[in-house]
Amino acid sequence: MPRGRAAAVSGVVFGTDGWRGVMAGEVTFRGFGGLAGAASSWLRARRGKGSVLVGFDRRFLSPEFASFSASVFAGGGHRVSLCREPAPTSAASLFTARGFDLAFVVTASHNPPEYNGAKLKWEGGSAPPEVMDGIAARLGGRVRRVPAGKIENFDPFPAYLGYLRSRVPPRRPRGTAPVFAADCMHGCAGGLLPLMREFRGTRLLRAAPDPLFGGTAPEPIERNLGALAAEVRRSGALAGFAFDGDADRFALLDERGRYVSPALLFGLMTDLLIKRGLRGRLVQSVSMGRVSRAAAEAAGLEVKEVPVGFKWLGRELRAGGALAAAEESGGYTWAGNLPERDGPLCALFFMELLESSGRPLSVMLRDLQRDYGPSAYLRSDIALRRVPPGGPSAFLDGLAAAFRPPRALGTPVSVSRIDGLKLGFAGGGWLLMRLSGTEPLLRLYAETADRRLTEDLLRRAAGAAGGLL
Repeated sequence: MPRGRAAAVSGVVFGTDGWRGVMAGEVTFRGFGGLAGAASSWLRARRGKGSVLVGFDRRFLSPEFASFSASVFAGGGHRVSLCREPAPTSAASLFTARGFDLAFVVTASHNPPEYNGAKLKWEGGSAPPEVMDGIAARLGGRVRRVPAGKIENFDPFPAYLGYLRSRVPPRRPRGTAPVFAADCMHGCAGGLLPLMREFRGTRLLRAAPDPLFGGTAPEPIERNLGALAAEVRRSGALAGFAFDGDADRFALLDERGRYVSPALLFGLMTDLLIKRGLRGRLVQSVSMGRVSRAAAEAAGLEVKEVPVGFKWLGRELRAGGALAAAEESGGYTWAGNLPERDGPLCALFFMELLESSGRPLSVMLRDLQRDYGPSAYLRSDIALRRVPPGGPSAFLDGLAAAFRPPRALGTPVSVSRIDGLKLGFAGGGWLLMRLSGTEPLLRLYAETADRRLTEDLLRRAAGAAGGLL
């Protein structure tokens, strides 16, 4: 994460996926000008006059920030296209695989309403670390803007809809079309799903724009999906889907309205892809679970863990030979797709699966755990009021010394510092403690075979952290 003088000049600091912060605090028009100017300078040095797509989400001021940023790219001499309306970030990624040199998307993803920021997309997915480093090195330079008349209007939906339909077999409903429910969380999925015939009959919740997101963060995690769970049960839906603010993250509920953890969701996806004959190494962030690993290893496949952030997964996907990739925050993709997470594409995947199999999702998940072991996977976040004393490395060292695992798990048998501190235990359980790259949070992740044991593991980790803060 570059934090040098240039970053300080513009107030822009990169996290796990681009730049974000509180509006009128870290995030201002000046900050957008600085970031767009640095990206413009990087692109000009690399390719001369390039082509840039600027997109945006439904947040407060996102259209204005996007128009302002587009004028900066145009001022750098690039051919600039500005999306006509809010669209999923994965749509912008698509066009960087189809001719655009760079996409600049104004979004704060799943963050609370007061946040905004930008993601940069390159060659079909998140800009890799070396691209972000090159842009960061140019922060603080002079910025020139041009009038809006120099910028083209762009409709991303026709090509993006075609891409989605090309990646999943057509739906084959038998008799009366099955019911699904989808929570758009007032984000970009609310503008996309009504355009798709595949989602006709789906009960859409929170599809209308709301820059306050109903008073909560548009993050598709269990505690935010009570209304979706109730709708699944009320309507008799086969499953419930949820999407974050820019629709690249995805969450799944079974036919009883029960939240499916990322560990089980990706485990089921991995198992199905293998049974369909796909092969390759499995790539997952260090915060992901053990069911997908067990499924891959049972098939003789390599499993590789990478730091949190889809830019790391994207790098592995671009290298080729991957079966699938996932991160805990709801990002999933598989062989043949873009090296990018995509919420609507995941929804189509599970629609096709449930309609073609005729089996309830809860039964699939039960059988999955019978074959690869039970999974009780949980995440907990601790707000930080101050920077950990001594910096992140010293803080994690202190955590390692202060943490005492439950007796049932024994002492750790493995330690990883890929991203944060990850402890593995003899029985297969594990704990990850890491500082968020986008918010002032300590994130705790754990998985064991028993929910009460996982909860105890998280409580002990939180207690160890509290003693150091």
